[in-house]
Amino acid sequence: MSDKKNNPNTIKRYLTSKPIKSQEKNHQVRFDGPVSDLNRVLMRGVESVGQVGVVLKPLLINGVEVNEDDYDVAALLALVKERKKAKETEFKKVMKKAQEKKIKVASDLLKLKVTTHGVKALMKEKKEIKLKEWENLFNKVKKVSLSTEKGKAKRTRSEEV
Repeated sequence: MSDKKNNPNTIKRYLTSKPIKSQEKNHQVRFDGPVSDLNRVLMRGVESVGQVGVVLKPLLINGVEVNEDDYDVAALLALVKERKKAKETEFKKVMKKAQEKKIKVASDLLKLKVTTHGVKALMKEKKEIKLKEWENLFNKVKKVSLSTEKGKAKRTRSEEV
């Protein structure tokens, strides 16, 4: 403990975390540690305080969570770029699948529409054919009835004479 007091990199400070809606007061945490650790805490914020100690919020760089303890800047940037590319490719894959599904649904609906229109057209065509058949049959019956009437009329004239 005497080493920590004499060490210029050690700072004693009270950290304050943002209150949760249900809490009225801020938590105060006594921090004994090197300046680099204090900077990490100040940069990331305190997520929770328990018997284990201070639990830091995850470090987010460009929306990518970084949990590594080694804070080599070049390595971190490479890691962030790699994870960001992976997230972008994943997002593109998901969007492509969604687009394909949307196109498939649209084409299925179009096929269904064409099929129903085809069925409707077929039914209409069958109906028209039946109407024509009935009309032709009716005309034949009419012709036969007219010819029989003419035949009867001829007979009656010849009988009269």
